[in-house]
Amino acid sequence: MGFMDKELQVGAAKVRLDDRGRLAVPNRFRDILRNSGDFVLTSHPHGCLAVYSIARFDSISAQFRERSNMSYFDSHLEELVIGSAEKLLLDSADRFLIGGHLRTYAAIERDVRLFNLPDTMRIWGEERWEQKHALMMARLQDADMTTTWKELRL
Repeated sequence: MGFMDKELQVGAAKVRLDDRGRLAVPNRFRDILRNSGDFVLTSHPHGCLAVYSIARFDSISAQFRERSNMSYFDSHLEELVIGSAEKLLLDSADRFLIGGHLRTYAAIERDVRLFNLPDTMRIWGEERWEQKHALMMARLQDADMTTTWKELRL
């Protein structure tokens, strides 16, 4: 099956939260959240939010449980990712609420960038995304990064 034989299920969208802090899922991503089981919304170490399937989230949780001697950093990371998790609940209009603590963590005010990747969805506050994007564009000029990109064969 070729790339164009099925609907593209990855990509990006620029969306806006409503006055109640709900995010309307773009049409092209709705089937993923409607038909693929339950999902978890949580903090991501990069400063954004992540949406994981329950199976993926359980796998992440298991990685923490398997660590026999967690460092202070590991413990903090566990609190960040596992401790801030909420079940993602779609309403009848295919919106979900982003709780206040998660909006604060990700510096989400109103405008957000939504990235649907192969095993996660990432949600960035617009301003934080712009900062990250500018930093990455600057780093792409670095010789070491250029070598990395060449190895990817994009």
